Amino acid sequence: MSGQNYMTNEKGRNLSAKNLSKIFRLAYQPMMRFWQCVDTKDFLSFGGGRGHTFTIGQAQGKIKEYGNSVPVTNKLKTFSEGPIMEIVRNALRNDCIKTMEKAVYEEFAKTPLIITPTNGNDVENVTLGDTGSTNTVNNSPLTLKHVTKIVTLMEERNIPPYQGEYYFCIARPKTFEVLRDDLREVHKYQDQSFGPIMRGEIGQSTDGVRFLKQTSIPSKNWQNGKSDEAYFFGQDTVIEAVVNPPEILTQIGQDYNRITGIAWLTLEGFALTRPNKENASILKWDSKS
Repeated sequence: MSGQNYMTNEKGRNLSAKNLSKIFRLAYQPMMRFWQCVDTKDFLSFGGGRGHTFTIGQAQGKIKEYGNSVPVTNKLKTFSEGPIMEIVRNALRNDCIKTMEKAVYEEFAKTPLIITPTNGNDVENVTLGDTGSTNTVNNSPLTLKHVTKIVTLMEERNIPPYQGEYYFCIARPKTFEVLRDDLREVHKYQDQSFGPIMRGEIGQSTDGVRFLKQTSIPSKNWQNGKSDEAYFFGQDTVIEAVVNPPEILTQIGQDYNRITGIAWLTLEGFALTRPNKENASILKWDSKS
């Protein structure tokens, strides 16, 4: 890109593109769902120089390297009918968001608190378990009455709301199919004092829950197809310990500059903030299958 300055990256024979990295982060941010709901910490401020593991309160995790690369030849750039570098950058952006969403989701999924419709098919009442799994086959859509009971459970457990007075819920669009007509639409409250609108937000319930849809994590394909996995949560969800945030790296040409490459890379780790059943802050709407 015009005006782009490159510098040699300390990781080896490649170039760090700071402006491209900034654009890259701006490009993937609108696609964040689970990732936007983490508590970000600087790993070097509490764990640097003491190995790749970290402990913050109850949260325990490991720093990992995430990334992907695409080799690009001069021949491909010359003869491609499309804007090959733009295609590559879009592919890397999509790979980055799916990779990082999955990493955060895997921590959400570790919550010990599981909710199911009572007896599997009750459209009003829910049953709470604390073992991280269930033997109940979920045979009910998620309804507004379920949401009311879930909010009561969260309040009785003294789970602080995620933002202001609101709890949040993330799920695939199908999960909200029955519920959606009962939600207050975003445009009716976005300019009021409810805090910033979250990415993917589709509306709020009168019980104090704001709902976010996501499509990065595949459907669980429950056998009856009436609902899908959902996560209700308050404060203290997942810790994100960052060494290097996602950046774009460009490889110096090889084979007499015939082959170059572009990659995204990050060094960080995630951990469930409250893994103990006594004070967990995430409730998972789940099913045996």
